[in-house]
Amino acid sequence: MSLYFALPGALSYGLADFAGGLATRRAPVFVVTAVVQVAGLVALLPAMPIAGGTLSWAAVGWGVLAAAGGTGGLLLYLRALAVGPMGVVAPLSAVVGAGLPLLVGLLSGERLGPVTLVAIGIALVAIVLATAGGKAGTGGRIGPLMALGAGAGFALFFVGLHAAPTDSGMWPLLVGRLASAPVLVVVVALTSGLRPGAGFPWKLAVISGDELRPEPASLQ
Repeated sequence: MSLYFALPGALSYGLADFAGGLATRRAPVFVVTAVVQVAGLVALLPAMPIAGGTLSWAAVGWGVLAAAGGTGGLLLYLRALAVGPMGVVAPLSAVVGAGLPLLVGLLSGERLGPVTLVAIGIALVAIVLATAGGKAGTGGRIGPLMALGAGAGFALFFVGLHAAPTDSGMWPLLVGRLASAPVLVVVVALTSGLRPGAGFPWKLAVISGDELRPEPASLQ
């Protein structure tokens, strides 16, 4: 069943990557990330009555931990897209973001099938080929490094959601957004020069925020 959620989720992430990457080339990354988080929170609220779930302290704790990783990863990721080549940053962060949770699963006793092993091999070859064609400039060096950090943050996000109680529904995701969005908004409000200007790419940022909504652990 998780496959049916993973495939549209991957397409959603692709659209969010493209929109967020364009937005950070036109506005400061902190402002874009704040708008992305708020847009994602607003888009998530209508789904809560349908998704259901049980709110617990464990769901809150894992949700906050996931939010810390996800927000940090998103900041690094959007900045990496702004300064580095998208064709390198996106696959590199994706491989790290998927590989570290895979490692956690193996350490916790999960086993991989032959199809998964082949897919991992293809992903590793693809990322080597992608990074080999990176630019020689400063952005070409810093972008991939930021992508590695972003992937680690996304990995913590996924591990945190997976560790939440299976009956939590979307509560960990909602708690995480409620924890991260106000912090980013306050940072933007208190930092001079970080407020959205007349040319701020609102549509791109909102599209990115609406699409960055990974499925909760209970759907996996």
